[in-house]
Amino acid sequence: MVVQGQEEESRNRIVNIFSFAIFFDILISTKSNIYNMSHNGIDLDQYILLIIYPSIAFFAIGFITKKIDLRKTVTYALQAIICFGFSIGYYLFIPYGGALGLSLILGLFGILLVILARKEKVSPVTTDTMEETEGEEMRREEGDKPS
Repeated sequence: MVVQGQEEESRNRIVNIFSFAIFFDILISTKSNIYNMSHNGIDLDQYILLIIYPSIAFFAIGFITKKIDLRKTVTYALQAIICFGFSIGYYLFIPYGGALGLSLILGLFGILLVILARKEKVSPVTTDTMEETEGEEMRREEGDKPS
């Protein structure tokens, strides 16, 4: 259970980093256009939708792979593919570089997921090892108690 809590904490950190990066991208893109009010090809509501689409796909993949009980490596790899796909799509198909920052953030997030998948493949955490370590800790605690 301890390892699952740590895994959820790391996933929450990743989501928080992703959210902050998107907020930072919006902040930078609005500051650069504060004096020059040119139109870059997409409106604010479209930009918000461009943020929501990969988020829905990302969490849907996580939910489905958890229900199917796939390995974490496969989950991370699928999520990385989703991020890379949206990143490339936004870079190629959004006019005038309207989602260039979002494309870069999704690409970096995909790289981070590939690193997580590799780390999980090299040293996977299984529930059997968690139960064994918890059992050893309980035995040590019982042995340490004075009679």
